[in-house]
Amino acid sequence: MAYQNEQRKGPSGGLWANKDKVDGSNQPDRTGKVELTRELVKELVDQLNDGNEYAVIRLAGWDQVSGSGSQWTNVKASSINPPNKGQRPAPQPIRQAPTPPEPEVNDKIPF
Repeated sequence: MAYQNEQRKGPSGGLWANKDKVDGSNQPDRTGKVELTRELVKELVDQLNDGNEYAVIRLAGWDQVSGSGSQWTNVKASSINPPNKGQRPAPQPIRQAPTPPEPEVNDKIPF
């Protein structure tokens, strides 16, 4: 994917106006692609292997105007670094409810 002689630095892509959008439809306003590096894809797989339901990446976008005057958004992707990156959280011990005290038994006969 070439971006007008722009040198890419890491995962990147672009969003352009959806020329096929029908007014009043639910179609997206912009469409495009983001290319991910092998390293970022491995981090996404690690997120899923750590038990997460979804893998998450951070996206940032900058509005641009091409040489022909078309507006588009330059998109950069990066990882969301969890606090324990590369480590699974330590299992938490199961806390049991305290055992209630046993009632005092009085074995003496009152007569």
